Amino acid sequence: MDAKMGKERFYQIVMDFVAQNKPLSMTETLQEDTDLFETGLLDSFSVIEFIMYLENATNKEMPAAEFTLDNIKTMHSIYSYFIG
Repeated sequence: MDAKMGKERFYQIVMDFVAQNKPLSMTETLQEDTDLFETGLLDSFSVIEFIMYLENATNKEMPAAEFTLDNIKTMHSIYSYFIG
């Protein structure tokens, strides 16, 4: 996908991943500042798959040195890292 992807489209990509892996009831309140780990939407088992999903969707790799919880904690922080 284009690196100039809009925020709404990017957020939809994130929500699609979460919806595939969690019950709908958990995703209904997902907002751009929702902590994906605190809410259980992401965990240590799903985070690697999630990063690979985002790398494929954005055509941007996340080097291991840049893999921090701050970069993937919320939809906003994920958007800021992958899209800018």
